Amino acid sequence: MARNIWVYDYFLKDHLGNTRVITDDYNLSSPTLEAYSYYPFGLQQKRIGVQQTTEPQHNKYTYNGK
Repeated sequence: MARNIWVYDYFLKDHLGNTRVITDDYNLSSPTLEAYSYYPFGLQQKRIGVQQTTEPQHNKYTYNGK
C-alpha cells in the first residue's frame, strides 16, 4: 500500500533575496538539494562543493527572486 507524504522544500535566501540553498525535510542523509553562488552582476557561478544526488530542480526563482 503506497502512502502519500508531504515533502516541504525550503528556499534559503541571502540578504538580497537571492536563493542560495534549496533543502527539504525528506532527505536526511543529504539535506541540500541545490546550492547557488552568484557573481556580483548576477551570473550564476559553477557549482562547487555540493554533490548532486538527484536531478537538478528547475528553479525559476534563483537570482534576486526573478
